[in-house]
Amino acid sequence: MALNSEQIKKARQIVEEFFLHMGIDSTSFEVKSEGNFLSILIDLDDPRLFIGQSGQALFAIQHILKKILHRAIPEVS
Repeated sequence: MALNSEQIKKARQIVEEFFLHMGIDSTSFEVKSEGNFLSILIDLDDPRLFIGQSGQALFAIQHILKKILHRAIPEVS
């Protein structure tokens, strides 16, 4: 089942707030819906900080954001 427009809007707001707390402004990312999956595309000048050693930081960010989104919007996978 695909996410509706309100769910996508809520997800975008959650993602925007999450990344603003990390110091990334809202023009640096895009949220796309593909069925009940969300893709977040991030454009960074220096992505090394967010990738970390062996992708550990990126994995942690993904895990935390997925938990936050799933709690707010249970349909998100």
